[in-house]
Amino acid sequence: MLNIKRILNLGSHVILVEFDTEIKPESLHQLLKIKAVLAKKYHHKKVEVTNTYASLCIHFLNENKIELNTEKERIKSIISSIDLSEISSAISSKLHVLPVCYADEFAPDLDFLAKELKLSKQQIINLHTEPKYTIYFHGFLPGFLYLGGLPETLHFPRKKTPRLQIPKGSVGIGGEQTGVYPSESPGGWQLIGNCPLDLFDVYQNPPTQFQAGDQIQFEAISKEAHQEIKQQVKEGKYQHQIQTHD
Repeated sequence: MLNIKRILNLGSHVILVEFDTEIKPESLHQLLKIKAVLAKKYHHKKVEVTNTYASLCIHFLNENKIELNTEKERIKSIISSIDLSEISSAISSKLHVLPVCYADEFAPDLDFLAKELKLSKQQIINLHTEPKYTIYFHGFLPGFLYLGGLPETLHFPRKKTPRLQIPKGSVGIGGEQTGVYPSESPGGWQLIGNCPLDLFDVYQNPPTQFQAGDQIQFEAISKEAHQEIKQQVKEGKYQHQIQTHD
């Protein structure tokens, strides 16, 4: 069960609720339940509720003065009234299958990782494409998905000196995590492939199809398939595979 660790103000219009919990799918499911209840309770106000691994941020968008101490007590009361014991253990509503090309030109660190982990490149690809990763939240960049579930065998530290420019779609490993860079940016993760999809598009509504609680599975593709999918994405003709869970 989630217990509040602390609740504090962030500026004049934001409240942060931190929970004493481990990073695991069961805790995420409870966190998303609390998030949904708070959003519903505050539907009459302009409020945005976002989550991380173990916290919720309640942002009051109204420019008028907010009595944060009063709102903190209300939030505590709402959270304490939620019965989290009835939440099922299955947290994912959708499984997104994302194509990834692990060819050398997209994977500048794959040889290095293979040597350091004492695995073949194919073994790394097999291990990376096997799990169903849980999406915990968006962060760092718009559309950057924080995923849980990377096999322990593939855990490896970030680079001591980050790259100044990482291509859009790069798939990397950093510590206990893996993820896809949704846009060109600096970064320190070990790069092992590239996904040709647009994970975030400001001109679409909503700008991303990926939500906390969904799952991701990577599918290895050839360079030819990568180029073909990239062209289809550019023309607006490609839709990645989505499996809906009951």
